[in-house]
Formats: sequence, structure tokens, C-alpha cells
Amino acid sequence: MFEVGDKVWSKTKRYSMTSYHRPCKVVRVDGFSRMIVEVLDTGKYYPVETKEFEHITENDILRIGDILEYEGMILVFQSYQDYSTVLCNTLDESPIRVEIKDIRKIGGFFV
Repeated sequence: MFEVGDKVWSKTKRYSMTSYHRPCKVVRVDGFSRMIVEVLDTGKYYPVETKEFEHITENDILRIGDILEYEGMILVFQSYQDYSTVLCNTLDESPIRVEIKDIRKIGGFFV
């Protein structure tokens, strides 16, 4: 199911550091039920259960400057955070931390 080098993310909120939709890379697969992943933005490694993860594409990964929508507000993505949240800026550059499940990528980016 998973191979070394695959890009993945958690489908659940079970984990804090490899939280829901935080991009990771598979670095080792231990049979069918466990693997070790590297969190892409921190470089830290964690053992996880394969059933909690799914494959992703490069387009699924948020990049600094990506434009997002959250509760009718336009936000600019800054970084992934722990516990299924992301740090963004409003258009007036005020920081805001929101749950990743509540945002929608709307395309484009700010530099």
C-alpha cells in the first residue's frame, strides 16, 4: 500500500505532530500496519499506523503564500501547526490560527 518516498497525510485527528492533513513522507514501512513518516515541514520522524494515512499529491500540500478561505475571510497560508491547525495571515497581515478542516484553498498566492 505505501512505499518509501510516498507523500501522505493522516485521515484522522489521532496524532498531534502528524495531525490531520499535515503532509508527511514515508521513510520506512514496517509490514502492513506500521510505518515511519517524516513531517515535511519539520523534518521530524514519527511511527504511525498505516490505516490512519492516505496518499496525497503535490497539489494537496499548502505552500507559503497560498490563498485560502475561512468563514468568508481570505487568508494567506504561513505554516502547518500541531493538532490539525494552520497559521495564516489575514489580508491586513494579522496572524490567525485555524483548524485545517475549516479552510479551503482557492488558488493563487501572495508573496
